[in-house]
Amino acid sequence: RESLQLGQLTPILLAALVGTGYALAKGRYNLAGVATIIAMVEPHVGLPVMAAMFVWVPRCRITLLTGAAFLCVVSIATLGFDANLDYLRIVLPAHALAEVPTNAQYSLTWLLYVLGVGERVAIRLAEIQYAITVVAGIILGRLLAVRFQSQTFIPFVAAAFSVIGGPYIHITQISSIATLPVFVIAGRRND
Repeated sequence: RESLQLGQLTPILLAALVGTGYALAKGRYNLAGVATIIAMVEPHVGLPVMAAMFVWVPRCRITLLTGAAFLCVVSIATLGFDANLDYLRIVLPAHALAEVPTNAQYSLTWLLYVLGVGERVAIRLAEIQYAITVVAGIILGRLLAVRFQSQTFIPFVAAAFSVIGGPYIHITQISSIATLPVFVIAGRRND
């Protein structure tokens, strides 16, 4: 509740991720795709999860593509194309810049800034690190899914790796999302 009062949508994101994992475990691929789309409420986590699901769970692809198209149409219909473009080009970079000195977040950007790296350079380095970490999470999620015979690793590891470092990340996201793969391992041991 406190997260929502602060404008953090982590509880909704976490529910969507758990829904994705549950649906995968039950073989309900359309539901897994819908839950993954709901995870886009926090795009820096939802997008890596969506990419992992698209690459490794082919039975979710149609639902993911349909859901992504729906979100794009709603966004453009609501705000217009120019406002959406401005959001990507102006608002997001300004938000990242505003978060640099904030000690309430735990990103690579903030760490580099504290160590004396300039704001824009710190953001760029963190963006590169985020991209590398996301790709690693997508690949590792698949490897663990095969190793432990559980597709639930695919979204959970992608989500966990998306909150390591990066341009900006808040503690509520790290603490809740990063623990998801641990629950899968614990669940596999009890089977």
